[in-house]
Amino acid sequence: MERNFHQQTHFVGVSLPEDVADKIRDFRSYMNERYGCKSGHGTDPHITLIPPFLLPDDYNDGDVKSAVEDALQKAVKSGTLPFNARISGFGAFEERTLFAHVESDERWTKLRDFFTQSFQTNLPGSVRKSSKIFTPHVTVANRDIPAGTMDEALQFLSNMDFRAEFSVEEIAVFKRTFRGGWEAIDLFRMVSK
Repeated sequence: MERNFHQQTHFVGVSLPEDVADKIRDFRSYMNERYGCKSGHGTDPHITLIPPFLLPDDYNDGDVKSAVEDALQKAVKSGTLPFNARISGFGAFEERTLFAHVESDERWTKLRDFFTQSFQTNLPGSVRKSSKIFTPHVTVANRDIPAGTMDEALQFLSNMDFRAEFSVEEIAVFKRTFRGGWEAIDLFRMVSK
């Protein structure tokens, strides 16, 4: 059964340092002012590891926290975390989503896989591994971009020559609020070496 977006209760993402998050907020503001885009702008900028899912009634926020801790422990033990990530320019998923492009690194897929496996083991029935290729990205605008404006928006933002580098060291668990938005309910911070 396909789950309705509004039934989804949680997701997990990598938090961005405040200076990088502020730049993403600036790009989101541009998209709002120029094109009226608002979707997702109330959620802190992040890189999604586990997309929104419906937490089964048998589990609670504490179980989600335990699954995140398990995934982090395995990622650190394997040497996957911490690592430096780079954002360079912008891209799009068709006409639906405009994003800041996170440069490829096999550690992103490994990290996503640690989280998927942990959730499947610790919270059976909550998430499934996607058959899509994992494309880490930071969403700037999605779902409400006016038809025919993506190329123009991409061209404008690409001229900004946005680049950032940061250490992947903070994971956030987001939960749907009663207003339908998302807020971080738990942060898991690692210390870079």
